[in-house]
Amino acid sequence: MCASMGCAMCKYDGGPDVTRFAALKTKHEELQHRITLFEEFFHLLSMRSEAESVEIIGRMRIANIETDLEDLVKFIKNADLLVQMASAQSDQTPPASGEPSVDTQLPIVPLDYVSLLLELLKPAVSKLDASAQTALLDMIRHVLDAFASREGSRSGFAETVKPDGEAHDTERHTQR
Repeated sequence: MCASMGCAMCKYDGGPDVTRFAALKTKHEELQHRITLFEEFFHLLSMRSEAESVEIIGRMRIANIETDLEDLVKFIKNADLLVQMASAQSDQTPPASGEPSVDTQLPIVPLDYVSLLLELLKPAVSKLDASAQTALLDMIRHVLDAFASREGSRSGFAETVKPDGEAHDTERHTQR
């Protein structure tokens, strides 16, 4: 059909085993997902200050908007999550003088936030080279170990994350 219309290159909606209706349905779903991402992106952008918006648009120019729109939206949401965690930490009141202070370098963050943050970081970490991945994961492991030991010392239990990605509760035994 393309050759009869004088086209040099033919474009097909799908593979030879895909019906035209199925190909159009798939394309429609992809476009709907993209529209949803753009709507979410514009909503997130409108909620920012001018400086933050300029920073996000600068990141957009660096990224390939055709393939990385979803990553850009995740980046903005991750930034929101980090800001929320930081503001939660700064909202904590310091202990009164004379009271023993708890380790204040690490925020008190529910484990659900940590898990969510790690899930959101997976795509970005996978794009790093091997040495950068190792360095980042070692730093995350160190922070999580410190967090787990602090939480474990409060409750008598420590939660560790094994390489399989699952959290395991272990009771801490202390010698007296």
